[in-house]
Amino acid sequence: MAVNKKEKIFALMYNTSDVAKLRKFVEDIKNQGGSTQKSKYLTWANYCGFYTLASLEDTYWTVDKLTAAIYKYMEKNINLIIFEIQDAPVQGRMVDKYWTWWKESQDLTGTFKNYKRARKLEKIISYTKRKAELDKKEQDIARRKAELKKAISLKKKEDELKAQERELDELEKQLHPEPEVIEETPKKKRKGFWR
Repeated sequence: MAVNKKEKIFALMYNTSDVAKLRKFVEDIKNQGGSTQKSKYLTWANYCGFYTLASLEDTYWTVDKLTAAIYKYMEKNINLIIFEIQDAPVQGRMVDKYWTWWKESQDLTGTFKNYKRARKLEKIISYTKRKAELDKKEQDIARRKAELKKAISLKKKEDELKAQERELDELEKQLHPEPEVIEETPKKKRKGFWR
């Protein structure tokens, strides 16, 4: 089998009085139906004197989850240690049937088999782009609205200040009234005696 970098291997060493039940645990997980359960797919192998469980990096299983699941299934009738083997030469132990399913599920080339999926993907991409455009427009409108509100509030403040200035002018006029200017009629010059 070819090496696959996505695959992750768990080494399992255990002591139990019911080995068959432990093997049935892995078989049950392998045989789970439905595409939603493929994330829990595990394969089992006896390798170099200990057992290995193979899964993928982006699937459900971790050391903690695997330990908890085995303890629960075995009803605590087991002593075990599990650790993850990284960058190991045992990579590529997942069965061919799994890789066939994996490749088919990742194939978005628009072949007849995947035509519906490709169409759905196009729709999703189109909706996503449209949503991004609408979000951007919404942000622009919110920004412009905020700017206009600021401008209106500045205009109102300016009008209020002008009104207050006029009021002050009126008060000043009341406090210091301007003196009345009386216009005198010019006097006619009298003609003198001497002409």
